Amino acid sequence: MDKSLLTRLLAKFELPSIQEDALERVTSSTFLSGCTRLVALEGEKWIYKWPDEETNDTRTRRREFFFECERLCNLRPHPNILEPPAFLVWKGEFIEGVLLRFHNNGNLRLFAIRQRCKPKIDFGVLLFCWARELLRALQHLYKLGLTYRNLKADNCVVAEDSHLILIDMDLSHHCNPYAKPPEFNKCRRKRIQDERVMVWGMHWVIWQISQATEKNPWPERSEKQIPYFEEPVPAAMELLLRKGLQKIPEQRPPLEEAIKEWEAAMIQYNQSALLMS
Repeated sequence: MDKSLLTRLLAKFELPSIQEDALERVTSSTFLSGCTRLVALEGEKWIYKWPDEETNDTRTRRREFFFECERLCNLRPHPNILEPPAFLVWKGEFIEGVLLRFHNNGNLRLFAIRQRCKPKIDFGVLLFCWARELLRALQHLYKLGLTYRNLKADNCVVAEDSHLILIDMDLSHHCNPYAKPPEFNKCRRKRIQDERVMVWGMHWVIWQISQATEKNPWPERSEKQIPYFEEPVPAAMELLLRKGLQKIPEQRPPLEEAIKEWEAAMIQYNQSALLMS
């Protein structure tokens, strides 16, 4: 896909348009990742995202970028999934990228590490809430026939009200090597296995942030057998995490069952916390 075709396709979404030179860089550390930048437009912060032009397969990257924008624009809204692009960003006669909503709390991994250190916050309650929200978001996608494979804590951000938002909606077949389910390469065309891949990913994310600390922000890079628990978690949560991270896909619960199990465990944990307070 060349630039002119990408421009014609993105223009069909009829989103508000701005010129790239209207954007202001917010800090000296402007790049959040390879193809995203924190910018300001009329004083409001946004994420500027564009297709990766630094690879040998630029046409494929543009095509993936278009499909991500198309999915965001066509998805039914969900409170735990990123909103559609707000603006198309033009440079001359071509569309260079899009502006996405910026959430000031940052990604889930770093936010969770900060919250763990606050004495007045029950970290267990946060973990249960994020698990439920992530499962609900995945269920929403799955009912639309979509599978989110590249699930990791860095692909979730935290809104101002501490709710979780799933981002990076390219929904690619590529998978974070540290979060790769054992059966990943064997299940690309099996829908039941796709569901189990998402269940694995959700439990992986919750395990990640339950164990991430300032001293050890990347617990998945340990040589220990995963899941291991150096940081304490509620007993019911540990059981659910072990169940969701089973190596054999059929031993993991389907999405509907996982939602019921996590919500039941959350209610029980909240009731216990009230009795102890």
